Amino acid sequence: MEFKDNAKALFGLAGDNCKSKADVDFFSWSSAAVDAVASIFCGEAFANLGLERVSDNEEVVHLVYYYYLRRLADPGAIERLRVRERAGLVEYCQAAILRSEEYSLHGRSDFTIDLSANADATTQVFVDVTNTTTTKARTGIQRVVRELSRELQGSAPAPIIYIAYSRSAKTFKRVALSNDEFVEVEAAPVVCFNRGDVYFDVDGSWGDAVSRWPLYQQLRRGGVRILNIHYDAAPILFPMYSHPITVLRFLEHFFAASNCSDHFLCISEAVQKDYVKIATLLKGRCAPSSVMPLGNVFSALSATEEEIPPEVRAFSSQRFVLFVGTVEPRKNYSLLIQNFKTFERHGLKVILVGKKGWESDEVVAQLEAAQQAGNFLWLQNATDGVLKHLYETCYVYASVAHYEGYGLPVLEALSYGCAVVTSDGGALEEVGRGYTLSFRLDDEQGLSRLVDSLVADTVQYQALKANVGNFHAPVWADSIAKVLEVMEVFLLKVEQPLAWEKLQLVYISIRPDSLQRSLLSFKKFGHDGAVVVLTSDAMKAQVEEVLASLNINGTVRCDEDMFVGERIPADHQERNFQLRKRLYNDPVLDTVFLSLDDDAILLKPLPATYYVENGRYNGHFYYSSMANWNASPFGITSYDQGQWRTSALLCAHAYDDKAYSAHQPQILEKRLVQEIYDEYANCVAGGVDEWSLYFNVCVQRYSNRFAARPVTTLHWPEDFSSWMPGWFNSEVHYMNYYPASASAADAFINLLSFAAAYDKYHAQRIIGGVAKPVRLLPAEDNVVAGLPGLWVDIKADQGMSGVGYRIYAGETVVVDGSRDIQAVSPRAPLKVKMPAEPGEFRLNVFYVESGADITSASVIVFPWRQALQGV
Repeated sequence: MEFKDNAKALFGLAGDNCKSKADVDFFSWSSAAVDAVASIFCGEAFANLGLERVSDNEEVVHLVYYYYLRRLADPGAIERLRVRERAGLVEYCQAAILRSEEYSLHGRSDFTIDLSANADATTQVFVDVTNTTTTKARTGIQRVVRELSRELQGSAPAPIIYIAYSRSAKTFKRVALSNDEFVEVEAAPVVCFNRGDVYFDVDGSWGDAVSRWPLYQQLRRGGVRILNIHYDAAPILFPMYSHPITVLRFLEHFFAASNCSDHFLCISEAVQKDYVKIATLLKGRCAPSSVMPLGNVFSALSATEEEIPPEVRAFSSQRFVLFVGTVEPRKNYSLLIQNFKTFERHGLKVILVGKKGWESDEVVAQLEAAQQAGNFLWLQNATDGVLKHLYETCYVYASVAHYEGYGLPVLEALSYGCAVVTSDGGALEEVGRGYTLSFRLDDEQGLSRLVDSLVADTVQYQALKANVGNFHAPVWADSIAKVLEVMEVFLLKVEQPLAWEKLQLVYISIRPDSLQRSLLSFKKFGHDGAVVVLTSDAMKAQVEEVLASLNINGTVRCDEDMFVGERIPADHQERNFQLRKRLYNDPVLDTVFLSLDDDAILLKPLPATYYVENGRYNGHFYYSSMANWNASPFGITSYDQGQWRTSALLCAHAYDDKAYSAHQPQILEKRLVQEIYDEYANCVAGGVDEWSLYFNVCVQRYSNRFAARPVTTLHWPEDFSSWMPGWFNSEVHYMNYYPASASAADAFINLLSFAAAYDKYHAQRIIGGVAKPVRLLPAEDNVVAGLPGLWVDIKADQGMSGVGYRIYAGETVVVDGSRDIQAVSPRAPLKVKMPAEPGEFRLNVFYVESGADITSASVIVFPWRQALQGV
């Protein structure tokens, strides 16, 4: 899926989650306006937003405001500007905003970052605390950021550097936690990211001035790994309970993080499940994720005793129900209001601790009216000491939230031994872990019935309180341990030694003879590890006979077992990807193994460092960029399509697109291959090159554990008339067996012939580069240069079918290419075979059916000495 389509799908999903489109006005915008929003999410320049297609003045004004100020236009601005003529409105708004003080202080900001290609530098972990530094806030996420920063420093296996964006410098600067506030470190070195560093986005960064999409893209292209703490997806799942500006900013942030992050640390299982569900619904990438439950960060637990205000003491001297949390729609205090009579019926007073946030005037007015009535107390600025007192004295603590990603006050209440009642919103039941009572949000009387039963049944109430006595809140040591567990995968190297002779061989094969030939070559040079073979049900018995005849400890699996109840894809590339994806989940596979096909022949003993060197797995690639892969004009194959599809997927996510399907065994780590295949499971319709996807991601994401190595495989390609790589390694260890080729026993002669053929084609490539490149367009000065009997590719700027050619010596046709009709395109160049003898000739390219000329060229064939007989 294109990123812009993915952004629109995310926007649409959030809109669909509203009870009504009217809940959040921009979900009713025109399709042209939504296109512009998606363009902003994708980091497009202002001029490329397509605002000229947006006809509604109000939408135009909002879009300009959001692009520059990251907020929607206020009602006054809309009232003034909606009556202006549409022509010139964009320019007028843009100019006004760029001159404003708000833009200079709070608007979306440009940035620069220093990137170094020094992959050998010591890996550093940069923790971005910009939002906490800027806002000075001390609750919610910012509370977590401070505690995480205190605990993480000194415990990580790599240097930790805290950074915050400086608007004046338009770059990141180093900060340190001092007296519980982040302050800039004077005379600190410039923040410079090296290839292999880790950028850890721990804050509420959707509120920052720096857009995450361009930032993440630059970091990714610089080889920096990106980690995120994912607190929850409430603005997507329940946008009507969040401020509209927060919804829009969060959608933009989530889009960038979900497409670029190397790992999501989710604060609860509920949050992780919600993330996976959203990614699946969007049919996009699903970043690897794990759960990092938050530790005990409750300031009220360590609060000192203090004088309790008289009005608070008066309320707390009687039985009361305690609620803690900002007054905003997500906290669902409308349900509290609906149950005031229930509490009054049982003689229960109610205390709410929480500042007034984004909430409707109606709810605020009802709370204020209830406070005046006398049975309700709203404390907007309670100290930690007061909160501690309330936890210690409340009859019941209650949370009625629509959704919580974690629910820290619930843990806080349990830590004080409170009887706790919660809704089933988000992670509340998970956090309660059996120590709380809960009700369903879709049950209008659920809270009332719970309160009724607790008051009426003192045994049940005392049992609940007694059970809470066994509760132990999570501690930050556990949270930090999970962070370090994830982080270490990005820092540690591969454990050595790892003997290739003991590595499990994992085959896909439906050719018993080829399988036997391959296995014999490995046994010849000392391999004695286990073998797993995936074959068809029809070939299973013969494959088992091959393993038995060679006295090999083997396991055989069948294709049909991999697709129980599912259709096996007919497309070769898709079938291979899906087969390997399923096979690599099989418990019989070792933690690390060699994956291969049955045409792989080992030619000589492997060096000990062939697969693991200097603490890194070697991934062997045969082609520098799949984007440049050309198909044959005589027919595009499933393999060709897979190369281009894989390249598009990798490049879109800012990875290299080297081709690793090198027709020799590759070393795979089971956990990582499962991670990456699952990550892109929604993005591989039609199939991708499974090895190229795996290694390109791993070489960037786990640069501490993977390295890319160019390789040559004998007879890959079968010959160089079809294609040729950019190099020929002198050390060749594997052969790709073709029945038409000489046998593996003649490997030395094969290698000499193969090398000589490469030299000849490489020389032709150099010769051809001297001449003016020929395009399939009319021209008078086209020149084709080559060597006798070799094939030359002529590029096409557009698709053309039914193409043929002839090469003339005077009036005599010396090469007739009209018999094998070609379909050419920018990805399938015309193949022209050079005459067998040196000399000067003339090329004519034409449509075979009509005879109409396409182009012509002079042909120069240079002589070439024969290095080996028959080459």
